[in-house]
Amino acid sequence: MIPQHPRTRVFAAGLALTLFAGACSGGGDEEPSREIDTSSDAYTEYSGVALPQGIEDPKIAAEYDEFDSPVYNVEFSGSPEQAEEVCEGIGNWLPRVDGVSEEEREQFGISAEALEAAGEDVRGCSALDMETGVQNEGIVLYPDGGTADVYLRSYDLPR
Repeated sequence: MIPQHPRTRVFAAGLALTLFAGACSGGGDEEPSREIDTSSDAYTEYSGVALPQGIEDPKIAAEYDEFDSPVYNVEFSGSPEQAEEVCEGIGNWLPRVDGVSEEEREQFGISAEALEAAGEDVRGCSALDMETGVQNEGIVLYPDGGTADVYLRSYDLPR
């Protein structure tokens, strides 16, 4: 038997109790819920992009990227004028002569069917908000003469 000093035994007992209490604490170290608010107001506050009045049921989804920053994807159908309003607000509202790449289709959540229905009539917008560091991008498809399908993506650029 190795002789022990009384203080060593007290320290060891205290350490064991501390470790035991930490293991039985019921998860005090759990991270709080990290859900991202996907309301229209939260999206506008984050991105600076105001969705047009009168659009019905915009689909807004968000998740954290590899840099732990939110990435918003927004989809809605409206009039060509509503699409123009949003994209002119973002900036660089131009025809997309190269169409939509497979990578962009996946990033924006555009179905192959929606892309096929639009044909070659595709426009886009893209700009960086220098104050917030948020990159806003949009792709607009025109499946028929009176409808515009708008796909928006907003995320922080790593600094």
